[in-house]
Amino acid sequence: MLSLKQKRFCEEYIISGNATEAAKKAGYSEKTARSQGAENLKKSQIQKYIKELTALPSTARIATGEEVLAFFTEVMNNCDVGWRERLRAAERLARRQGVDKPVEAEDKQEKKLDELIAALSGRGNNDGQ
Repeated sequence: MLSLKQKRFCEEYIISGNATEAAKKAGYSEKTARSQGAENLKKSQIQKYIKELTALPSTARIATGEEVLAFFTEVMNNCDVGWRERLRAAERLARRQGVDKPVEAEDKQEKKLDELIAALSGRGNNDGQ
């Protein structure tokens, strides 16, 4: 029987195809990830589980609505991602949640904010030229 960590390794391995990265994402330490990944791939139970997972119909591997929302949230909160991508993720998340429709009082403020963002974006493109 596989441990939760081994199952997670298999799932991550299917996604990346890289045993070391899969081991890290499954929770193995940075120092042992390479050796643990290689060892895991030698185990018959793990090989069997990987085959079972890859045999699933492709629809079982399609992201659910919850996974999409989690992805947008992760991008929005990731400081390593550019502000445009973060803003786009926030907008898409708001649209999916149905909170992107401003009330009338906020509508004018939002238009002004959109104009300001557009002006700043345009100015930012010309600064270096």
